[in-house]
Amino acid sequence: MKGGLAAQITVLHQMLEEGTAFDGTILLTCVADEEAFLKGAHHLAEKHPRADLFVMAEAHYDNVVVGADGKALLTLNLTGKGGHAARPESGINAVISMGRLLGEMDRVWTKHYEEGECGSWAPLRIWSDYPGYSLNIPDRCHVLLNKQLNIGEDAEDFITGTQQLCPAECPPISVAYPRF
Repeated sequence: MKGGLAAQITVLHQMLEEGTAFDGTILLTCVADEEAFLKGAHHLAEKHPRADLFVMAEAHYDNVVVGADGKALLTLNLTGKGGHAARPESGINAVISMGRLLGEMDRVWTKHYEEGECGSWAPLRIWSDYPGYSLNIPDRCHVLLNKQLNIGEDAEDFITGTQQLCPAECPPISVAYPRF
């Protein structure tokens, strides 16, 4: 939040420079764990400080948002087994398997997130290597996802845990960090 802090200080500095008439209490607070568990903010709230001016540095308005210590943008790649759509049992549809994996991730990772044990995760895009209209069962499926990382959490642990959730009929997922 270096940018947010700079914006807050700039507003206060500008008020002083311009001699803005203000009859009240201005409180500038800075906490170092804004993207984790907000211990500093919770401590401050318990002290019940009063102020007449508040400069919001982040566009969440009146919603308190717990952030993260970083993030990982990952592409999960799942391989099934090609087959003919007229006989779906002849293959392993990677799109269906990815759907099962995402459902299992939602069941497991969302629970951990809601209990404050890890940062949030969100699928951003899903696609297969389906070439257009054909009767082939897609044998590969990919999902781009964002994983927020809390303090003490790393992307590798998330990947390992996710690989363990893979549907039994498919090999473990491979992971790539996309390039832009």
